[in-house]
Amino acid sequence: MKSNKEYGIKELRDGLTLEKIKTSFPWILKAEIEDAILGIEGDRLVWYDGIWRHGYWYDGIWYDGLWKDGVWRYGIWGYGIWEKGMWCSGLWKDGIWCGGLWKDGIWEDGYGCRKKNNE
Repeated sequence: MKSNKEYGIKELRDGLTLEKIKTSFPWILKAEIEDAILGIEGDRLVWYDGIWRHGYWYDGIWYDGLWKDGVWRYGIWGYGIWEKGMWCSGLWKDGIWCGGLWKDGIWEDGYGCRKKNNE
């Protein structure tokens, strides 16, 4: 049986357990994540911080962190850096958007990143 660390999870909060993740949010265990700090709010997964390297995000609340690549299906983005990937739907409250495909959703605030040396 894999440990939290082997799944890329640094810390679990709010009473969230690996067993609860397996039954309610199994998609997070299929994603490539690093140093993730996860919790739960009501029946929604909470991402407090960490690095999302690749995978599918289905629903939940993202408070902060780095999104390298992947597909965001739905949820609330509080703040963080989005490097690339596909945003399907959800609420973007604030953060830094560096690139990727925006399909649908609500944009409240945030800005694009500035790349150095004409990258």
